[in-house]
Amino acid sequence: REGLDLKYSKMRAELQVELDVTLGAQLNVKSIPQCKSALFDILGLPERQSTDEDTLVSMLSGSARSDEQARKVINGILDIRKIRDQISRYIRARPDYDGRMRTSTKITGAETGRSATGILQRPVRPQKIGIAMQTLTKHGEFGTDIRAMLVPDDGYVFLSVDQAQAEARVVALLAEDYKFLELIDRVDVHRMTAGWIFGKEPEAIGRKSVERIIGKTVRHAGNYDMGAKRLCDLVTTDTKKQGLDYPISLYRAKQILGTFHDRTPNIRDVFHEQIKQALNETRELISPCSHLPGVLGRRRHFFDRWSKEMWKEGYAQIPQASVSDHTKGVALRIKEKIPGIRIILEAHDGLDFLVPKGEVNIYARTIQDEFLHPIDFRVCSLPRGELIIPVEAQVAEDNFKDFVDFEIAA
Repeated sequence: REGLDLKYSKMRAELQVELDVTLGAQLNVKSIPQCKSALFDILGLPERQSTDEDTLVSMLSGSARSDEQARKVINGILDIRKIRDQISRYIRARPDYDGRMRTSTKITGAETGRSATGILQRPVRPQKIGIAMQTLTKHGEFGTDIRAMLVPDDGYVFLSVDQAQAEARVVALLAEDYKFLELIDRVDVHRMTAGWIFGKEPEAIGRKSVERIIGKTVRHAGNYDMGAKRLCDLVTTDTKKQGLDYPISLYRAKQILGTFHDRTPNIRDVFHEQIKQALNETRELISPCSHLPGVLGRRRHFFDRWSKEMWKEGYAQIPQASVSDHTKGVALRIKEKIPGIRIILEAHDGLDFLVPKGEVNIYARTIQDEFLHPIDFRVCSLPRGELIIPVEAQVAEDNFKDFVDFEIAA
């Protein structure tokens, strides 16, 4: 942790110098008045009410897209803010009194049923302790190495088991796109999506290329009917996480979404239309329940006025609730099968564990068996068949960062 503190403090200082030189003035990136003056007075960009992250990202894909100096300044502000947050929220986070780093879990973190994590504070602890574990960065330019400061107990390793492309599979089932469900285990669907967008064969799309990043972003956006402007911002954000600067125009975003929906017409024609029909009839959506077969799952009522925004919330409800509830059901069954098992994190579509070093496969096989229980969609608002979502396992012996793929033996 001391090494990370030195590294990120130096990085922040270097980026601050670069930002000040580019702008021609000193700038405190946490000062709203100073940021507004820099962006709207010095650089002459169209004035906005806020200078928060969403607004700055929107400017990168909009008014500042062709202004190199403005892009450098905005990227500098975003990068320095992110590094400052990494230092204060994670690197310098206070461990609990026994030396362990803990997190607080809110089981009702989102309306869809997803959980959320945060720090421990009053009245649980007299001072702020721990970190929000779900927000620890796994990919991107900054913060990925912070996970390395978390280490397992002697004789234990970290085991991570995730459902493979879980939400995409649920959306395909709800859209009755059975061809896609057959393909998803044989091809990289994000490369395939990128191939549609850029007119290339999937094999020509690199695994870490900007095209694949955009393909993944577009599939998520298309599944939940995001608009072109939101897609511009998402592409800017997702590529920036990988240290890339790849803005797209509003016109290009509309083209991309058009191509996606032309290739996957069932998402709008079946999935979206039937969600709207269910909302129109009952103003509620019911997701399946994987750990109590035959029993209805999460029930959510929608009280907003009839609008496109309410429909979008509806599109996300069943996929996100199904995957999250399945994960929680798996956790409950595993705790019954393996009393005392140490589940350290639930992350929507997967679980992380501390397991004895010599017994990884024994634990992994039991965990896999529970994840492979079918989710019964015959009892949800959009009745379908059963869905089995395969899992991927990884193990880390030294820290919470350096995971390697683990093949679960029968």
